[in-house]
Parts: sequence; C-alpha cells; structure tokens
Amino acid sequence: MNAKRFSRNVFFAAAVAAVAVAAAGCRVRDVRTATLRAEGLADEKALAAAEAALRALPDSRLRNGGGPNGAERSFKILAHDFEKCEITVRYDAMKIGLKNMQWALAEAGFPNDAFDAASVADSKADR
Repeated sequence: MNAKRFSRNVFFAAAVAAVAVAAAGCRVRDVRTATLRAEGLADEKALAAAEAALRALPDSRLRNGGGPNGAERSFKILAHDFEKCEITVRYDAMKIGLKNMQWALAEAGFPNDAFDAASVADSKADR
C-alpha cells in the first residue's frame, strides 16, 4: 500500500470516528414546560381552538402523536387557567419553538405577551 493511499485511509477513519463521537453527544430531545398567555381563553371551546392552532404547527409528531399509540409527542397541554387566560404546555424545544407557539395562538385569535392582533394583521398584509 502506498503512502498516499494509507494517509487517505487514516484521514477517512479519523473523520468517521469524529462524526461518531459528535453524534453520540448530540441531544435528541429538549423537553421544557412553559406557560403561554392567550387572551380570550375563556371556555372549553376556546381551549379546543387554541389546542388546534398549536397542533397545526409543522412537526409531524405534534400533529399525530408519533410513536406507537401516540406515546411520543412533541407537545402536550398540561393545564389551563381560564381566569388568567393561560395554558401550560410541555414541549420539545428541539421540535417546536416557544415563539412559534405564541405566534400560532395569536394567529388563531388569542393575542399574548409576544404577539398581538395588530402584529399578526401586519404580517398577513405583507404576504
């Protein structure tokens, strides 16, 4: 085996080893809990509309539950408070962004601390 081929093989083996080490340390899930404000969240019908808006976010496990029997989810509503107009959710931050959830709620008619009705209307007008 000549020296050029040997050094290429050593380089390839080192690259494969580096990728394997990096992949072993990568996070696959980052589960967090957040409380989202949703003005107008006053009853079960409004809660269902808010949940539908969140489930429409672009992540397949968010929409259909993924995994066997829907066991693996990127999102789950843990609690709600109609008096405070708040929803507490557990979500996978590797799949869903907090701002995306706040935007989805505002777009569905539930203004919140991050987005109000005017910012959503302005964004729609720019499209």
